[in-house]
Amino acid sequence: MSQGESASNISRLTELLAAHGVYALTIIFIFYQQWRAGRNLKTASAEDHAYFRRVNTSVITVTYGLVVISSLVWIYATFVYIPRIYIKSSVSGLTERTAIPQQPGDLPKLEQHIALKTRGIELFQSKDPQEKDSPEGKYNLTWVLLPHSDLRQLVFSFQHSYAILGRKPQTPDRAGHSAASPLEIKTLQKTFSLNLDAIHYSPGSEIPLIYEPDLDDSVRNMGKIYFQQPNGAQEAIPWEEDSRESHGAGSAHQSEVSLLFGDTAYASSRSEKPVFGAKGDYDPQIGRILRERLGSSDLKTQLAARDLLVDNRDRSFRFIADSLDASSETGYDRGVMLHNLAAAMKEIDSAGNPAPRNLTLKLAQVFLGLQDYEYSAHLFDQAGNAPLETKDLYFARGVAYSQSQQYAKAIPSFEEYLKRDPAPYGQAVTHTELGVCFDYLKHDKEAIREYRKAMQLYPDYATPYNNLAYLYADRETNLPEALNLVDRALKLEHEPDSVALDKDTKAWILYKLGKREEALVLIKDAAAGAPYDHDVQRHLQIIQKSNSRNAVKN
Repeated sequence: MSQGESASNISRLTELLAAHGVYALTIIFIFYQQWRAGRNLKTASAEDHAYFRRVNTSVITVTYGLVVISSLVWIYATFVYIPRIYIKSSVSGLTERTAIPQQPGDLPKLEQHIALKTRGIELFQSKDPQEKDSPEGKYNLTWVLLPHSDLRQLVFSFQHSYAILGRKPQTPDRAGHSAASPLEIKTLQKTFSLNLDAIHYSPGSEIPLIYEPDLDDSVRNMGKIYFQQPNGAQEAIPWEEDSRESHGAGSAHQSEVSLLFGDTAYASSRSEKPVFGAKGDYDPQIGRILRERLGSSDLKTQLAARDLLVDNRDRSFRFIADSLDASSETGYDRGVMLHNLAAAMKEIDSAGNPAPRNLTLKLAQVFLGLQDYEYSAHLFDQAGNAPLETKDLYFARGVAYSQSQQYAKAIPSFEEYLKRDPAPYGQAVTHTELGVCFDYLKHDKEAIREYRKAMQLYPDYATPYNNLAYLYADRETNLPEALNLVDRALKLEHEPDSVALDKDTKAWILYKLGKREEALVLIKDAAAGAPYDHDVQRHLQIIQKSNSRNAVKN
């Protein structure tokens, strides 16, 4: 017998003794007491014989009674009773960095949260920082689950939220000025499942999980999550699209206010009313608290509030529209709240209650302002191709398509905007955006034409000078003119993030002209000003390698 088999047999014997030994010892002790009573009766004197006979009879009666009771307890404990077990798990490598970046170079806000979607389970969790007072905000999450039944499948929701200073989008408002914020805010949400049978889970043991950030972009992209096997190997757990479980929520409106307020006097006094009336009317105080729940840092709270909106179907639309305008409220994460509103609208639509077109367009503009261009473009698609009410909507739709790399779809929207005769600055911005679309589509002639129109219409607008200069540098043509164009852009530009991009363009031109040392100085400055721009960082690596090779040759 091998050493492993011997240890396994000893383990089984120990478990057997722990589970059944106490019952066996009890019965042995009872029969021992009966044996003693019988022996005392046989050896008793004549005058004590009657006394010991009564004792012996009592012991026999009690013995068989206790044997029956012990046997029944053993049968119940072994074959009927299911002990309440706990499931312990931990996730390492998560981040919770809540500070909003204020200037270029600041660390992005980055928050990752996990919540249990499976209902009927008590959840206790704690967060432990990997390094105290570290600006990285790395932490480990430990939780203990107490299932109310024999549960073999766990479903979790994973949320990845970030806020990062990106390039300021050139979206003019009615006055012709750029209205959008340079702060890019986005929330990604997926689910993942753990099959306890598949991972060979044994009660009382720990389930170790590891979160690994995306290697290409740990801020904008969601990474991967792994289950660590007992031998140390890591098994990837696939992400699933986030969707509500079917758990019968929303069937009783009496619980809706209690969901928001808990066991308060206000809740109990109004618990007979649903949150939303037949026409979508609601109490403003309840609306405020519901927005706080939707923007909470606790993912479980968010999911419960989102379920409430989905359960109320089209009665939620008025609240959603009002919430899009509640930009002055504080005390919760507005970006997360907006994400949950959009997710609720998507679920309501999939249930056969599409949102009104004006609400969809309004949400598309909101997500454009958050620089979530892909979702904004999706919402514009969802709104259809019917004529838009304002010219600014055409421009906004063009920006959403362009920034989500749907350049061919963006061009008609920009052209429709120009037909409505915007101010000169608006025209210049639009021609520049058209130039970007033609540039990416490799229609160089049309791109150059649009950039030059923009310069002619608004000579003090820096972006078309930089863009045309970069086009020439990328095609390795007209490099002296490209250098003059980018110098003009640098004189006109004042926004720090745009200045960094102009410096990147000039460094790239100098590199193409063979002036590698000058290019290296400038690209380092540009990279420091745009630490999260992939093109700038790529140019930095290329120019650094080129200078290193030259240094080795010399």
